[in-house]
Amino acid sequence: MAYPSDFIEKVRASSDIVSVAEQYFPLRRAGGNFTALCPFHSEKTPSFVISKQKQIYKCFGCGEGGNVFTFVMKLDRVSFPEAVRSLAVRAGIEVPEKAAGPEEKRKNYLFSVMSRISRFYADNLKKSKMAGDYLFKRGITPEMSEKFGMGFSPDGETLIKFAKGENISSADLLKLGLVVERAGSLTDKFRFRIIFPICDSQGRTVGFGGRAVGDSKVKYLNSPETILFRKSEVLYAMDIAKKNIIDEARVIVTEGYMDVLTLHQFGFTNAVGVLGTAFTDSHVYQLARFTEKVYMLFDSDAAGITAVLRSAGKVLSAGLETYVIRLLKTKDADDFLHKFGSPELEDRIKEAYPLMDFIRKLFIYRHKDKNPSWKADVVGEIKPFINAIGSAVTREEEIKRTAQALEVSAAAVEKEMSKSSAPSYAVDEAGAPGALRDKKEISKREKIERAIICFLVNYPEFVDVFHKSAKAEDFEYMGDFLNSVYESIEEGEGISASNLISKFSQDSLSGGDSDFIAELTASVIKNDAPADKEEILKKKKEAESLADAFVLAVDMSTREELRKKLLVNPQSAEIGKEYMRIVNRMDRKRQGGHFEKERRKIQR
Repeated sequence: MAYPSDFIEKVRASSDIVSVAEQYFPLRRAGGNFTALCPFHSEKTPSFVISKQKQIYKCFGCGEGGNVFTFVMKLDRVSFPEAVRSLAVRAGIEVPEKAAGPEEKRKNYLFSVMSRISRFYADNLKKSKMAGDYLFKRGITPEMSEKFGMGFSPDGETLIKFAKGENISSADLLKLGLVVERAGSLTDKFRFRIIFPICDSQGRTVGFGGRAVGDSKVKYLNSPETILFRKSEVLYAMDIAKKNIIDEARVIVTEGYMDVLTLHQFGFTNAVGVLGTAFTDSHVYQLARFTEKVYMLFDSDAAGITAVLRSAGKVLSAGLETYVIRLLKTKDADDFLHKFGSPELEDRIKEAYPLMDFIRKLFIYRHKDKNPSWKADVVGEIKPFINAIGSAVTREEEIKRTAQALEVSAAAVEKEMSKSSAPSYAVDEAGAPGALRDKKEISKREKIERAIICFLVNYPEFVDVFHKSAKAEDFEYMGDFLNSVYESIEEGEGISASNLISKFSQDSLSGGDSDFIAELTASVIKNDAPADKEEILKKKKEAESLADAFVLAVDMSTREELRKKLLVNPQSAEIGKEYMRIVNRMDRKRQGGHFEKERRKIQR
């Protein structure tokens, strides 16, 4: 696609390179020029120079240079036509549609549709007391909701009416994943939800996330993959955070919309979010454009640890300086900041573990003194991570650190790593660690979570049995899977076991959970729909038993966490009261025989 030369010249003349550069990072005047730390390589002394008079830039450290077009191309990693278009939009210059080919025209039109619908949702937020009350309850200020373009979908019909008035076709609404078909008519996919616009790094709306404000089986919904939206290529709030990432020379990577919003609200404006726990090569590539220092801030539960491990291979391979922030007092960043504030999180950032140190400590904790060969087991776990490191020098350093931590020689670690036995974890196509969890070490709680998902896929008619007791956010291991199952049911699609298995396999939900895909597939092949009332009653009791087992597993985990807290702080009346509440609830259930079978099963 080529723009006319006179149009390109008009855009260039209207795009002052100094003003454009200042949108990315701060500049310092030096005579008739401006200087800065080079955005294209790491340096401590500024060698990047911009000439306002000549409208060019040059780095005397790495040699990069060019004009305003090449500047945007390199920083935003876009093509020349995309850079021209981006600068034209910034300058308020109308882009000639005739310059675009059919596919580009189509995408431009769909971007305009998404922009209009985003404004429509934002207008609805201002009108809704229910939505306003929800945001107030969650501690989100009006300034922050406006900064992120948040909105609200009041019902299933208003969007349809708005689209008709804007001459937006039903076919386009379907293709963009904004509506679903139910009983022969269309309804808003995000009805009764707070809306989070998802934008690309250029600030164009490519999709939406929706958070339920009422009683819903699915807390969060995301747009499906479309011509505009690829979940694996988008980091939430990158368009808002990229300048601050450059300014601070670091990025905080977290999961989900609320954590990102709260981080920004509390002053951590260099935060971005992955949509789900899958961390991709594209995400690493985007981060590397703006900084070499990454702080991972995932949830403090087992799923959060797994997310760190799944992401590790990619950032290690890219050579990014990566740290892990641990929030042991709370579940996530949103909760932590509202309870303890910004200074406490700053302290956690200062105390963050270097990624390889975190991985080493984790595996030593898991294996220490479990058996005579536990040190060899630790080396086996760490091996894929060390092998993923791009630098040979850094790999050697990590081997030495591992040897020191295990109190053995570096030669012994190298010898153990050279063994050709197959690793016990999934490894992705690039050789980076995937799920990184020994398949033999599946906890009792995970077994229950897996059983619930297999049951729901086979018998979705019993979904109400699990609605209150088994929520995706309470699942430590399989929450993404459960959310997809609930989403399919809520959208009225029904459950196609084949489609769900395909989605689980391809949608980056599971990383290395191929063993569970096999387990789910086997259960689908083995099970048939209940044939009569007696069989239906039997299956309902089975569903209730699974739901009860999950509640007990959660209570047991909570009790253990509270017990550990009491050991540290035995005088805490609040912790003691909560501990006794959980214990008494478990005892009441057991006295009634309600949980006895499941309790024995779990304790085995």
